[in-house]
Amino acid sequence: MRRAVVCVETPDFFLDEMERIASEEGDEVWVLSPEGRHRDRQRAILVDPRTEHDRAVQELARLVGQPDAVLTTQEMFLTQASAIADAFKVARTPPAAVAASRDKARMKEIWLAAGVRTPRGLFRNAIGGPDLALDGLEFPLIAKPSQGFASCGVRKVTTRAELDEHLRKIFLVNSTVVAKERLANTGFLVEEYVDGPEYSIDTIWFDGEPLCDGILIKGNAPGPYYPDRLYHMDPQLPAARADRIREISYRAVRALGVTNGATHTEVRFRDDEPFVLETTNRPGAGGLFYQLFTSASGVDFHRLYYLAATCADSAELRARAGGLTPKALPDNEYPFWYNLPHRGSGVIRAITGLEQLAGRGEVDRCLSYKQPGGVLYPEGLEADYFVSVLGVYRPGPSDPPIADYVRRYDNMIEVTF
Repeated sequence: MRRAVVCVETPDFFLDEMERIASEEGDEVWVLSPEGRHRDRQRAILVDPRTEHDRAVQELARLVGQPDAVLTTQEMFLTQASAIADAFKVARTPPAAVAASRDKARMKEIWLAAGVRTPRGLFRNAIGGPDLALDGLEFPLIAKPSQGFASCGVRKVTTRAELDEHLRKIFLVNSTVVAKERLANTGFLVEEYVDGPEYSIDTIWFDGEPLCDGILIKGNAPGPYYPDRLYHMDPQLPAARADRIREISYRAVRALGVTNGATHTEVRFRDDEPFVLETTNRPGAGGLFYQLFTSASGVDFHRLYYLAATCADSAELRARAGGLTPKALPDNEYPFWYNLPHRGSGVIRAITGLEQLAGRGEVDRCLSYKQPGGVLYPEGLEADYFVSVLGVYRPGPSDPPIADYVRRYDNMIEVTF
């Protein structure tokens, strides 16, 4: 049976994987996107579902007929992709659960009611100011947009003056980047700071059950900003800690009602107690983490993600999936994803150094999200990725830890504004 899979505003690197799998399965992939860069794809519909939901549904019905699945790897298109899937009666996770996964304030309410450990916090949908009551919260605190993504606008604040200053920046993020999604009740969260190590876990779900996981350590500095900078796999991660991460992340996802597709969940530890920070119904790093997990484990995460969206039942999925047992990570291999910082902001005139960085022996992929004519925002907003580097670090006896090693990439890329 030939299936039609619709990818809503999905980056090219992930679309290529979906099209590879669709070709193997005898299916077809369509891309629904407002971006003209997709114009040359064989099956592209250039409509922005954030502003033209009805037209998007009409064009899909006219050109595709009845889609079998509607996917997105992009945080800012989750609710729109869910609404389109619901319009065609192919939504596998209820739209209300997708909406909850897009709203950090709502998900915190759900977790507290379900007994899922999460940092204490407060939500407001106004800018705040000196009269904002902190309800017993003590500095240092984390302040972030309630409907942000990719650590956009997340900051640790240590004083009331820092908090008030950062809330004004969050208002800017909400009124520009986040506003494009047209979500209701947009605001900010202020929550207690959990000072231990942070991990992320990507899980692919089918009918309420996890199929596979990938766990990464988040190698950020201790603040004040928390951009998604370094994530890496750790061959020395204790099995007991990995089990704790899985257990709390599964409880968090199930409490929200997410049953199918991808989840990316962030967990921090205080001593030996895990706190779930947030989750979302999409792959990590827009899907780039799947390349790491596939190479390291031998399990094709892209294929499982595709099959979880298209298979009728678990028997069909397991028959088509192949192996689900991951291979062990070698003791001295650290697969990593590194998001380069940038100096300056404004309209980009030129980017140099990408080829030299891509040519390094430990680098498997160097991907620039920005091109000349694009915009980079000031530090602290972290509204978008700049350049992602994927590779495998194999340190020798005298080599530095991975977090120190990858920082040498920071000065290899030059941006002219």
